[in-house]
Amino acid sequence: GSQATGLAMRYEAATGVPVVYTFFSRMSLDFAGGITELCPERPSLFAVSPVLGDLGKRSDLLLQTGDWSLPEFPKEGDFAGSAELFALRNFLARGPAPVVIGWGSMIAEGFPPVQKLGLALRALRASGLRGVVVGGWSRLHHLGNELLGKGKLLGLGPDAAELAAFAAE
Repeated sequence: GSQATGLAMRYEAATGVPVVYTFFSRMSLDFAGGITELCPERPSLFAVSPVLGDLGKRSDLLLQTGDWSLPEFPKEGDFAGSAELFALRNFLARGPAPVVIGWGSMIAEGFPPVQKLGLALRALRASGLRGVVVGGWSRLHHLGNELLGKGKLLGLGPDAAELAAFAAE
């Protein structure tokens, strides 16, 4: 957001190389869209699907590109006996559809990843639901694998063994 914009502006000032600004939400465009009118003129990108909202006519230099994604397709080996997708496929086949819990790219100050994992597991256990905890930037999948492998996880809390047993189900 604003930190990246400030860094880009400092880079441009130091090097003289115009920065191409990219907006990934309508909110960021509305907040900092005036930056597209800086001199020298430069193109700017609005990386949001037109399905989520049309850009409208703002400037000839502001281009709506659609959403950006990196397609990932699993390979046959990803479903082999010890691969994570093999375990996921088996988990999905063993019962009703699970709840998916994830924080995406959010990294919260004062809320370490091990606490996020604990919150997710406790919520699933309390609700009696099966779940898949998505790793995200906090890399919760690595913590989950450690919990399953060791039966405990530093910082998870006094109920770590019970959470490990629940997660193993």
